[in-house]
Amino acid sequence: MDQILIGLNDDVLYLIIQYLVPPTETGLYLFQYLAVLCKSLRRNLHESRDGLWDTILRDEYDQESVISNAKDGNGRRSSKRLRMKQQNKITLIRQAHWLICHRTRFAHFRLSEMAHSKQRSKSLSLQALRRLFDDLGPRLRCNHAVDIGGTFLVEVCRARYVSERVILRCARYLIEEQGALPNVPASGAKFGLTPLCICAARGMPSLVRFLLRIGADSSIESSGRFRLFCNGSKTFHGTKLTPLEFATGMRNAERAEGASNSTLKTLNSCISILSLHQEHLSEVGTLSKRSKS
Repeated sequence: MDQILIGLNDDVLYLIIQYLVPPTETGLYLFQYLAVLCKSLRRNLHESRDGLWDTILRDEYDQESVISNAKDGNGRRSSKRLRMKQQNKITLIRQAHWLICHRTRFAHFRLSEMAHSKQRSKSLSLQALRRLFDDLGPRLRCNHAVDIGGTFLVEVCRARYVSERVILRCARYLIEEQGALPNVPASGAKFGLTPLCICAARGMPSLVRFLLRIGADSSIESSGRFRLFCNGSKTFHGTKLTPLEFATGMRNAERAEGASNSTLKTLNSCISILSLHQEHLSEVGTLSKRSKS
């Protein structure tokens, strides 16, 4: 296996790693996983991958390598200088990765403040979200759950004191322009809340429809707690439930608290959308089995 990886040129190896990990994770994957497989692979990555480190610096961290090629008097690269040169580039990648992690945590903190602010001037909006990426971007780890437990898309779907239309615009911006993925849960733990589950439980049909259209998985189970619409002092807690089951559980809990039909209108819409989607998937699965048989 190591000899196969060593035999790949820089461009091919970079494309392969890109399929395995999200942007800004390539260098980290090379350092922490591939480099520890064996000594020959570690030596190859540290001494013979000059073009690979340049590509990572340029494409993932928007940095051009400022380290000149080290060559001897005959135009041949000196082995010792080459090793020093590549070590310097690896150091640059480590520093750039640390910086982007720091910016991501700070951006998430600011986004969380906007998503839960009661003040209209400080609340979430598409303009404020764009400004956040302009100030701290352009590259942030959108699909990485920060220490306090959420991704950018999850935080937007949790937003309060703003309309569903605003949340939809912000979610569309994150997915279409910043590369946010719809199936990344709120935390690295198993059964973390997904964006689809949050939107279904909160009764936001336009977001449920949008997320399903761009590939959100309605079968992923989540665990979490949501406040009831009709009684904010009461909550519904679900464990290992799909978005459809969460929305249905929320509706039952609302009814138990005396919620009116008008209050349940958006929840009913989410349940209807998810039920139809589930029926469609079942039909597709049945047709697939028949074709194989």
